[in-house]
Parts: sequence; structure tokens; C-alpha cells
Amino acid sequence: MNPWSTALAVVLLAAVSFALVARLGAERPWLQPWAIVRARVQLASLSVFRAGIITEPALVAAFLLVMVIAATWVVGTRLELARRRLPVIALVVAGAAAAPPGSSSGLPSPYRGRP
Repeated sequence: MNPWSTALAVVLLAAVSFALVARLGAERPWLQPWAIVRARVQLASLSVFRAGIITEPALVAAFLLVMVIAATWVVGTRLELARRRLPVIALVVAGAAAAPPGSSSGLPSPYRGRP
């Protein structure tokens, strides 16, 4: 997918999101399109960053640790969990990250049937 078609898809998704949320009468309908654009920028910058570290196993491990900590913090904050519950959340996030794709979803996995 080239950058222009990606940009067009993001703009279209943001416009449709804004229209639907505004039609539903949400108090701040611009938050959904803003989240879509922000997520796209974050994912693009993350992919550029990952391309630079993917060749070093130690950097990959450090990156995964940072991602688990960030995901745990987001879940704990959004669910307003007590800090004592964060290690359990971190274990769940790390376990999900370690699971091969499709292993628990019932979807075909590229890893099935390989030794």
C-alpha cells in the first residue's frame, strides 16, 4: 500500500467516524477522528523505529519490555486498578505477546505444522 492510499484511507475513516459520532450527538465528536489520525502517526513512527532495532536481539527484548510496561500502564489507568494488580496485568500482556499468532483465536496460523 503506498503512502497516498494509506493517507486517503485514514482521512476517509476519520471523516466517516466524525460524521457518525456527530450524528449520534456526542459531546466532542472530534475526539474519534483525532484518535484515528494519532494512532496512524504513532504506528508509522513505531514501524520506522522497529525497523532499526529488529536486527539486535537485546534491543528487541528491551523494546518488548517497554511495550509490556506501556500496555500495562494503559490498562491499569483506564480500568482504575490498584497498583497491586499491575503485575498480573503485565503477565497477561506478556503472555499474549509471547503467544504465536492465531494460537488462541482459532484462526489459521503460519506456525502450525512446523517443527
